[in-house]
Amino acid sequence: FLLAITKRLARRERIRQWLLLLLRTLAVAALALAVSQPLREQPTVSSDGQRNVALVFDASASMGYLYESEPLLDRAKTKAAEILSSLQSGDPVVLVIAGKSIRAPFQSPTIDHSLVRAAFRDVQVEDGTADLGSAIDLALAQLGPHASGATLVIISDFSKNSFAGLKPTHFDPPPKIHLIDPAQRSELEAL
Repeated sequence: FLLAITKRLARRERIRQWLLLLLRTLAVAALALAVSQPLREQPTVSSDGQRNVALVFDASASMGYLYESEPLLDRAKTKAAEILSSLQSGDPVVLVIAGKSIRAPFQSPTIDHSLVRAAFRDVQVEDGTADLGSAIDLALAQLGPHASGATLVIISDFSKNSFAGLKPTHFDPPPKIHLIDPAQRSELEAL
């Protein structure tokens, strides 16, 4: 009599364990699906209604590589133009170009998006690697007090040595960071 009860309890426990395993597997799969969908965030709006955007543009030698018969630099320029088109007129923009040297075509944020568009349209590939860490520091410094909660857009091929000078920020809230790969690869690694 006790042997029959033990077998029935063991069978019931085994079924319960399988159902529990199935539920856990479904929960993990649902989480993986939720995380795998890219989130499209709009740049942060400041208290005065403007979105503060810092655009860091990689012009290093590696941006001269061809990807699908087109230089990465040309693809990056197209991406930068799309970003500018998505902004409202009056949204201040900082542009920092990181090539052999790091330079900002404007002394302070500008709301004239046509000037920004003209500045990155003239960018050429430069020798050397980009120090994206220092370029990010310069872009955030140009935003000044508006760097907190701003949107930082980095357009780069993300070569491994580009982030050597990267330092943590002290802004609260920190800037929202958007990494844009002109090659649109699913994995961010150097070509």
